[in-house]
Amino acid sequence: MPEVFYDMELEDFFLMQKGYFNRRKADEIRFAKVAFYVNAIGENLAGKTAHGEKFIMQWLGEQPRMKTQEQLVKESEAVMARLALMQKIDDERKKNGRTAKNSN
Repeated sequence: MPEVFYDMELEDFFLMQKGYFNRRKADEIRFAKVAFYVNAIGENLAGKTAHGEKFIMQWLGEQPRMKTQEQLVKESEAVMARLALMQKIDDERKKNGRTAKNSN
């Protein structure tokens, strides 16, 4: 309504606009999920595997982000540091006579 629009402050308008586009994006994602479910049934009948995240990103016109070499190096260093810490903890447990027991 025009009266409501003209009484609005600029910040309120931007918040309303942001909410509108967020709602549209959520609606598009819901529709893409329904399309994926329909596609997954067909893929399953054909004996193929359906990949949900990839399908939805392609449906929305987005491409998966490729990681840079620096990001991959940082991730591998973090994984190796966690592995070294886990190995150190395991060695301490073995040294103290306590071993990890699996519930399997």
